[in-house]
Amino acid sequence: MSPESAALEPPVPVLFEDAHVLVVFKPPGWIVQGARPDDPSLLATLRAWIRTRDAKPGEAFLAVVHRLDRPVCGVVVFAKRSKAASRLSDEIRTRRFEKAYRAIVEGTPAASQATLAGRIAWDDPARRARMVAGGELGQDAELRYSTVETRGRHSLLSVELVTGRKHQIRAQLAAAGHPVAGDSLYGSDTPLGDVALCAWEVAFGHPTRREDQVRVAVPAALDPFPGWWAEIGG
Repeated sequence: MSPESAALEPPVPVLFEDAHVLVVFKPPGWIVQGARPDDPSLLATLRAWIRTRDAKPGEAFLAVVHRLDRPVCGVVVFAKRSKAASRLSDEIRTRRFEKAYRAIVEGTPAASQATLAGRIAWDDPARRARMVAGGELGQDAELRYSTVETRGRHSLLSVELVTGRKHQIRAQLAAAGHPVAGDSLYGSDTPLGDVALCAWEVAFGHPTRREDQVRVAVPAALDPFPGWWAEIGG
């Protein structure tokens, strides 16, 4: 492959793209957006790729719609137009933007499906979230999970976020006694190279064709769970 052809290849797998929306698969280790515009990030890398691919004279418009933690992989949505960014942000605010996750956790939840609700706060010195009592400062945090299967001392959960707080899934599942496998920050002792949490699927109304719903899931070729189960020994 020539250097010119290589520059046209996307830096991460593209799952869906049109004139308004770009949906990609984020591998673990990528930060979605840096603290400054020139910080290395998935956003900055994709902007540079679009500019080269489309031969744009200036910087390509690309806006973050939602974020994933650095060690978490999966589906991430970006807006390619300011109107799309505004309408997708409104879907998230009004909880019409659907986000589904899958995670391998330690142990077997007592209930095969349940809702976890509480208060969550960010501990900046520790760089992690924690669940707090009702009278403490924090934000409401709610998720729903169902157990897909159990292998040995680990279980695969399907998780639906009701609210979208920083590190929410990791903190809430750990507080419930089931940390995500490989997530040592939240108490996992499973020897795994990754945090076994994946943003599995998103669904949202198309920002310009409001009657159309866009639904994108991780394709089989990018499914990380077979490798994680093999590494865990499940």
